[in-house]
Amino acid sequence: MADDFIAMQGQAGPDLSERRYEQGVVLVFSLFILLILAAIGLAASSTSVFQQRMSGNLLDQDMAFQSAESSLRTGEAFVESLASLDRGVAGCDASSAPCVSTINSVNGGVFANAATLPWGDIYTFAMTGFAGPKTVPEFIVEYDTNLPDTNSSLGIGTGMNIPGSDFYRVTARGTGWTDSAQVVVQSVYARRF
Repeated sequence: MADDFIAMQGQAGPDLSERRYEQGVVLVFSLFILLILAAIGLAASSTSVFQQRMSGNLLDQDMAFQSAESSLRTGEAFVESLASLDRGVAGCDASSAPCVSTINSVNGGVFANAATLPWGDIYTFAMTGFAGPKTVPEFIVEYDTNLPDTNSSLGIGTGMNIPGSDFYRVTARGTGWTDSAQVVVQSVYARRF
């Protein structure tokens, strides 16, 4: 065993010239891993910002829908509050109070483009306890038609109107925190007088 130990001491040590070339490989490999981690972090950061913008736009659109829905319910409540049948007028100027317009007299009945509707002349209302919409929500109420009850003999021979329901079209518009988020909703509301 002592001979082996002496023989090992007599051997030459590792060649130092080979170690010099291997030291740079670790540095390059470490920089490459660091570059990959930086790219992953940048991608995660940009994805997070993009998702935050998407959720903000969704929240703005939801605000516009809630605003329009609230305005629609107010228009329907206006129809419900009518004391007697109102078939509307063609030149309904509702800047001071709600009124009923005749059907198709507003923008020729075309509701495809909400920007062309005369919303400025339509009654607007202040929303209490609801902070947020950029523009106050608005609604339009139009008289549509009367649908008599089927199989009704109550008005026959009496000269009275046949009982039935009068239909009103309520159109409402709402915006979100920005005017770029706009929602137009519409309902048909039936009322018996």
